[in-house]
Amino acid sequence: MDTLAKAYDLRFNTLLLGSRGLGVTSLTHQLRRRLDRQDVRSVHVDSAGAGDLGEFVDRVDLALTGPIGPTVSTKVDVSGITGSPFERTDHRDPDPLWSLRRLGDGIEDRPLVIVDNAHDPDLVHTVFGRFRDELWELPFTWLVCGVTNRRGDYLRPPADSFFETVVDVQPLTDTASGALLERRLDDATTGEQPTADRIRHHLDAIVKSGEGSPRQLLTGAREVAIGATGTADAAVSLVHAAAALGRSEAMLVAELRSLGSASASDDVLLDRLGWTRSRTTQVFRKLLDAEIVVAESQRDSGPGRPRKVYSLNLAGFEEAALS
Repeated sequence: MDTLAKAYDLRFNTLLLGSRGLGVTSLTHQLRRRLDRQDVRSVHVDSAGAGDLGEFVDRVDLALTGPIGPTVSTKVDVSGITGSPFERTDHRDPDPLWSLRRLGDGIEDRPLVIVDNAHDPDLVHTVFGRFRDELWELPFTWLVCGVTNRRGDYLRPPADSFFETVVDVQPLTDTASGALLERRLDDATTGEQPTADRIRHHLDAIVKSGEGSPRQLLTGAREVAIGATGTADAAVSLVHAAAALGRSEAMLVAELRSLGSASASDDVLLDRLGWTRSRTTQVFRKLLDAEIVVAESQRDSGPGRPRKVYSLNLAGFEEAALS
């Protein structure tokens, strides 16, 4: 937090990287509150799904000016088809580059523009690399949030020259993980105390299976809360077994813990990992051979081959722990 605040003070454009579930978005919200107390304006731009420069500029413009903005009205003559002309109203400017250059019109307070969920390195490379000169002329400081495993893709030249500093969000230590869960448990009501006590009893196992990820910590706590007391210990063994196979296997297991189940073609999973479908299929096969995951065939409505859906083999690891 201090590093991000100092980077803004120096007007450094920053690339903020972290693995999924580490709380990058939450960190930026806290940064905005901190800057707000200093009367510094910041805006939040969710760039997830923005496919090109035009969409990206639209989202930044909306964050800066609000939902009501200039409307482009275009006359389209289709008299030869319908017998009368009609007017098409489009809220997107016809020239995205012109729209990018005019983003700074009337802006005098040098706000921090936080670009969250920048999971597409190609878009980041286009906007902050190819059009870096146009961005440098705008009265903004930029904080772009991406995922750690695509670091090299984000920093491909010439985008590397735009970001004056790169900040990495590290996983929580075991001590910090335990403190995070305890803070939640301290808020338990009288009726929730039995559940809180059960979570405290399995706290060490939950912390180990969480591997420093707040998202995975909460997943483990919920598993224990609903009565799956053996699940936390099984998850520890399962996570360790995946880590022994390699970093890719550990990453995929972490995402499955969050999603519950997934196929190698699931867009959400591929987006989180930043992998191709063939790469994901390859890692799934390794996990299946090691009996870390189980698979079942599911047929969607309509023609086509059934898809393989994978889930963690928690039951198998629980049985192994009991034996």
